[in-house]
Amino acid sequence: MTDNKTKGVFRVLWPAISDRESAEAAADQGVGVALFSAVANIIVIWFGVATNDPIMGIGLASLIDVALLLFLAALIGVNRSRVAAIFGLAYFVINNVVLRIAYFSTSGIVIALLFATFWLNSVRGTIACQSVIRAERTRRGDEAPRSNRY
Repeated sequence: MTDNKTKGVFRVLWPAISDRESAEAAADQGVGVALFSAVANIIVIWFGVATNDPIMGIGLASLIDVALLLFLAALIGVNRSRVAAIFGLAYFVINNVVLRIAYFSTSGIVIALLFATFWLNSVRGTIACQSVIRAERTRRGDEAPRSNRY
């Protein structure tokens, strides 16, 4: 097993997931990116409202984005939701593609790739975390009954 602390910066960008703790740490990257993005959106919205000139079209309607990001952060952080992590990654990628097409801009592409990597790590972490949780339940014998739906 690889120790995340001994491999340097690369392990932050692509952490080894070998146990529940490392899976939770990877999942928490999505929580951090979602919270950072929500706070950044709030700041941009505030400046846009204060100057009465929305920045890059980000106005009060973007509070919906903030609410969604906070909701995703809560689902990933509390429930380790795979669906929330996958939705967050897809939402981030689609938002970035639309913004880059709308403004014909490639600025900030390095940060966008970094954030996409963190969202991807969150997907990896939540999937691994759910697998570990399922294995622990099976070991204890308290596996929840599955439905008969196909």
